[in-house]
Amino acid sequence: MAKTPEMYEVLKVFRDKETQKRYSVGASYPGDSPERIAELQERGYLAAEPQTPEAPKAAEKKGKAGEVTPDADDTGKS
Repeated sequence: MAKTPEMYEVLKVFRDKETQKRYSVGASYPGDSPERIAELQERGYLAAEPQTPEAPKAAEKKGKAGEVTPDADDTGKS
């Protein structure tokens, strides 16, 4: 069985250059690649520590902040 990737809180809006998905502030980003996580953390896009299992549920209660949305005119491509 595959291990579930750790999730990291998004601190700044960005579009993932590998998947083309747009991540909003408060969304959860899956930590599949340690190198990619480190790159995004260095640029200030992701939190330094992975979220606890309870954290994504708390973000869902906030509403739209945790959504991943397609948006062609965002400026933060990483």
